[in-house]
Amino acid sequence: MNLIIPSDYQRLYGTHTRLTPALWEAYRPNALATEPNAQKLLVQWGGCTEGEDAEIAAKIHRTIQALHGGLGLATELEEFRNANSQENTIEEIGDACWYLVQILDGLQITTEEATRLGGGDPVRSDDTPVDILVIGHTIVSDIKRIIFYNKQSVRARLISNIAQLLFLFDTWDEVFNMAQILEWNSYKLRELRYKNGFSNQAAVDRLDKPGEQD
Repeated sequence: MNLIIPSDYQRLYGTHTRLTPALWEAYRPNALATEPNAQKLLVQWGGCTEGEDAEIAAKIHRTIQALHGGLGLATELEEFRNANSQENTIEEIGDACWYLVQILDGLQITTEEATRLGGGDPVRSDDTPVDILVIGHTIVSDIKRIIFYNKQSVRARLISNIAQLLFLFDTWDEVFNMAQILEWNSYKLRELRYKNGFSNQAAVDRLDKPGEQD
């Protein structure tokens, strides 16, 4: 993997360094632009037809979005823990952040909630860092509890664990800051893999990684 972004590429987050609510809000629309469209997925699965009730479709979309985010986060955290180079680690952090955007958007959790602070301060956590897979497992379990059991009492824990993950990512690498990591993730997905928007074929082809299919 090559982390070099072409010099003529318009920098998206150049005014940021540390992970702040402002940086996350700048990154969020670029992450959402490359997610699968839930209504198209439902049509593909035979669950509805084009043009069905927009409100119902939006609710289903958010549910699928949160589930997609949870499943993807679980795999990315495993790859992050097993990363064998700085470049690989940086890529996995960016991918994990993409899935976190889907979780937050799907469960309608605001950036301010997820970062547990206001203003422009970096994300902080008072918690003692634990195994990153334990954090991820708890996040995925709480997504399940919220969606399928309507157990809203775990929402605060879910938000706290997401904030803990963001804190760990924000302080992980001394060479690349979070703005650079998210910049690479946005470039990889929007300019290389899904240049014309998300499609099943583009997800399989992975044009950012020639010769490697999913």
